[in-house]
Parts: sequence; C-alpha cells; structure tokens
Amino acid sequence: MKNKTMVLKVQLKRLPSKTIETLLMLSIRCVLFLPTLLVAQHEGHPRIYVTEQSKTAFIESIKQIEWKKNFVEQKKQKSREIPNLLQKRPELAALSATNELENQTQQGVSQRWQF
Repeated sequence: MKNKTMVLKVQLKRLPSKTIETLLMLSIRCVLFLPTLLVAQHEGHPRIYVTEQSKTAFIESIKQIEWKKNFVEQKKQKSREIPNLLQKRPELAALSATNELENQTQQGVSQRWQF
C-alpha cells in the first residue's frame, strides 16, 4: 500500500507545469460550459412536426412502437392541460406569440389529436 501511494506522489511531482495548466483550463471550461450542454430544448408548446407525405407512416409507427406511443400520449396530455392553465392564469396567454391558445377548448385540442 505504501509503495502505490509513493508512486502516485512521484508521478504527480513529475507533471510539467504546462500539463497542470492545461488540466486547470479544461476543468474551468467544463464547469463553465457544462450547464449549457445540459439544457436540451425549450419547453414551449408541445409540438410534433409531420409532413403530409409522412403522416400515415408516422401514425402506423405510433401504433407499433411503444416509446413513440408514450411520447405522443405525453404530448397529448400536455396539450390538454394548456387551456385549463390559461383559464387559471390568463397572464400566461400574453407570453405566447399568439393568443390562439387562449381560445382553445378541451374539445378542440382533443380533435386535433385524433388519428
């Protein structure tokens, strides 16, 4: 055990100052830029983009692929909550780019997601 500790200390002493400086700069960069890497995507309105050409293939894949089905269900649930949230907190409608969501009803949101 003593030998391993001594070897480690000897190796640390032999590190050139340039290497230590490089490691220090790398550590600082990681600390500064890591939070920006962790932010994936703005959580705005739930969106799934599908073209008319790929719509039927997308609908079939939702039926067959479990993770995609769960993803779409989560998006449906979020979109159903938006009209209720806007009724409870009307100031949120002013934050959106348009006031389209303010006029949506539960029925209108459900119709949009029918396959």
